[in-house]
Amino acid sequence: MSTFFSNRVRHLGLLGLLLSGVALADDEEELPPLDEEDWESIVPFLQSSQPPPDAPLAMPGEPQPAEPALVRPEAPWLSGIAAPLPTESAPPPIRTPLAVPQKDPLTRQESWPYVLGAAFGAYVGGSMGYWAGDTIAEGNGSDLRSARTSGAVIGSLVGGAAGMSTVALIDHIRPGWEMSDEDVLFMGSASTLGAFTAYQLGRTFVDPDDADQQRRIVLAGALGSIAGMGLVVAVNDAPNATSMAHVDLGAGVGWLAGTGIGDIAGWDIEADRAKRAPVTLAATLATVGAVATLEALGAPRPDASVTAVSLAHGTWIGAWSPFLFTSKPKENEITGGLRLGLGGGYVLSRFIAPFGPADARSLGLQAAGFTAGAALGAGIPLAVGVEPQEDLVQRRTVIVPMLIGGALGHIGGAAIAPHYNLSDNDAALLSVLGAWTAYQAAGWSAYSSIESEDTSQHLGNVLTAAGGGTALALGMAPVIELEPAESLLAASFGGWGTWYAAWGGYLMGFDSRETWALTLTAGNVALLGSAALMAGPVRADWGDLAYIDGLGLIGAASGAMIGLVASPDVEPVATLGLIGSTVGLGAGLYFAARKQGGNNPIGALSVADLGIDIPGEAKVAVRPWVDEAGDPGVWVDLSVTDW
Repeated sequence: MSTFFSNRVRHLGLLGLLLSGVALADDEEELPPLDEEDWESIVPFLQSSQPPPDAPLAMPGEPQPAEPALVRPEAPWLSGIAAPLPTESAPPPIRTPLAVPQKDPLTRQESWPYVLGAAFGAYVGGSMGYWAGDTIAEGNGSDLRSARTSGAVIGSLVGGAAGMSTVALIDHIRPGWEMSDEDVLFMGSASTLGAFTAYQLGRTFVDPDDADQQRRIVLAGALGSIAGMGLVVAVNDAPNATSMAHVDLGAGVGWLAGTGIGDIAGWDIEADRAKRAPVTLAATLATVGAVATLEALGAPRPDASVTAVSLAHGTWIGAWSPFLFTSKPKENEITGGLRLGLGGGYVLSRFIAPFGPADARSLGLQAAGFTAGAALGAGIPLAVGVEPQEDLVQRRTVIVPMLIGGALGHIGGAAIAPHYNLSDNDAALLSVLGAWTAYQAAGWSAYSSIESEDTSQHLGNVLTAAGGGTALALGMAPVIELEPAESLLAASFGGWGTWYAAWGGYLMGFDSRETWALTLTAGNVALLGSAALMAGPVRADWGDLAYIDGLGLIGAASGAMIGLVASPDVEPVATLGLIGSTVGLGAGLYFAARKQGGNNPIGALSVADLGIDIPGEAKVAVRPWVDEAGDPGVWVDLSVTDW
């Protein structure tokens, strides 16, 4: 029966080749022709696969008739098989015993385990090779340092290859094995942190006089890396990838802060490693623990922009920190301060993250708050006479408030940002107050430079004025509501207060410093007082601004001109100028209060809420004029009707 079966298979194969039109040749030998017995076995099979002659034919578009069931020819050699033949029209799928399931090609994500295995193996192998360097040096008599370096290089190559081979072996044994991004990041982070911890512990406790100290420290790091990897295997539950990234960032920041502390303290990297290593390790682990706790609690994470601004401010604070210990810090001490400041900036960003997402308003308030706080913190001590050049105590009296003020201003800006909404009117007021702050800073600079060579006090006055003005402007803008015309009118009243104080101090015989102090103070009082008045019952518009300032300037110029013509002395000019400006401002206030629409489409200054009833209606006419001598001039006609 086996011969019969093989013949049938052979003839079916030949038939398929003949029907497909493929000619085969094997070593140029021709296939034997089919004999009569072969055709007798093939023809019945072909006839059994044809549809019956009475089967209907389906036209295009009509449902196709069901195909008849496949009937296999009778074969005595199949009679001994117990399994029934399928009667469905479609034959069962062909399964090849030799077929091996093929895996998809490696994607980038699937290649990460190989990268991790190579890195881990290279580090451990390099550490072992470094350890074996002494044996290499003893064997061939080479230099110890060169032998250790060669051993580390060879060990890294061998270890990297072994690590990749290990991953490949696991991948072959377990074809469905996969490693997620979280797993890879968790393994890399844990092994790195383990190596760092063990390395720093080795630097702390290994005797510096031990001839084998370096090899012991390096081997400790390798063992720590293995321990970290073992921790991952034991936990078997990788945290979120984003959380792990923030923890890793915290580890780097903590390391920077720890090394910065060592640099500021002046500790040498090798000679004082027993001091530097534990401080660096403690700062790193403390930051890792804090960030991991925040991530576990679901605390908000800072945006990249908030982190950048916080790092910049922290760096500035860190740059000043070495001056708390010495007047002339060394280069490594300044570098350490910068590192420490970066760490502080990151901590600051995590602290302000709950205040809300970052936007242009929040970042601007953080920057303005930091600037104002630092300026006030340093300016006030300098303004009252603290001399930072004298001794360390006075220097700290200036630097410490400056650093604390900057940090508090940064935090305060972030805290009020979600509730700090500025309208167009607020923006106009903020612009006016910003210009006024610049004037005040310049004025106080002039005040401190008169009859004084104390540059520290000079700087303190400027910083205090700038910082105080910035803080005042930021605080006033969203609190009071002033129209743009009212903001400018308040600034003009500040200018008039400055005018009266300056000439008043001169007429009263004040010296220059006293006059400057009176002038700057009176201007501030006039601006704030008028702003408070217009934020209350009084309203003003552009027409009121023109009336008040225009007539005030006319009165001041007219009075000063009369005094200049009448006497060569300054006193009559000052006196008549003040009188004229008073008359002009009074007239401007009166006419502004009595005007009725007309030339002013915006509105009118209402004093009804003050309980003041001014009778009459004022009208102003201004036109060119030529006197009897032909000299040009200006004619101002003031008239009051309905008195």
